[in-house]
Amino acid sequence: MIERLPLQGSLSATHFSPRRLVLAGVAAAVASVVATVAIRAITVSVETVPSAFSPLHTSSVVFLTILGVAGATVACLALNALVASPLRTFRPSFPSR
Repeated sequence: MIERLPLQGSLSATHFSPRRLVLAGVAAAVASVVATVAIRAITVSVETVPSAFSPLHTSSVVFLTILGVAGATVACLALNALVASPLRTFRPSFPSR
């Protein structure tokens, strides 16, 4: 499924199977939803959050988390199809410390 080229101090020009990327996106979405719902539960148990504050409703937290992961997955799929080195392009290009 993955073509591997030797790494020489940088990310390879590896392209991934779109099916594998979608499965990774689904797994990331599930893990992210579990984590954000847990953080939300801890937050509302410690702090008083007005019920009118919709960004902390469980449905909002789940929807926005899935939306973010779906967006990242679509971006990764697009890069995988369009560029020679999708991993290098997808990762931020901040200087290492």
